[in-house]
Amino acid sequence: MQRIPSNQPPLEIGKIPRTKKEPKWPEISYRIILACNTADFKTRGKPQPGKNRLYAIIISETAHLIWKIRCEKVFQNDNLQNTSHTKRELENKWIQCINTHLKLDKLQTNHSKFGKKAIKETLVLDTWEGILKDEENLPKDWIWQSSVLVGIESC
Repeated sequence: MQRIPSNQPPLEIGKIPRTKKEPKWPEISYRIILACNTADFKTRGKPQPGKNRLYAIIISETAHLIWKIRCEKVFQNDNLQNTSHTKRELENKWIQCINTHLKLDKLQTNHSKFGKKAIKETLVLDTWEGILKDEENLPKDWIWQSSVLVGIESC
């Protein structure tokens, strides 16, 4: 298997779901990473809160994963130059991060537990629309289904 040096990012940030959800996301830079929560995508002048939210999730989770992998290299592997991960390992770590965020989103829609602070179900549905695994076979309100995962193909 081809191994990727640990000084390279695990994925081009947000590359995989970009093709399914939004093909025209901006070029990624440090400025974009720092300002990812201020995204303001619009369709015909109408705000797209789900798309804005997904963008912020993908960018921030990917940046956090890059940081964790680099910390792992420095602290657990004593900054060895030959430490690396396969492309598949990195993709799996990234998909796990995004799936964890999906699960948290689903849990945070619980109004009996979180009251006014609960996330609206429609926002969660809009956020994850277009990147779920086997989405066409899911019920309209899939939030309470336990087996929903992000369905992302390899690059």
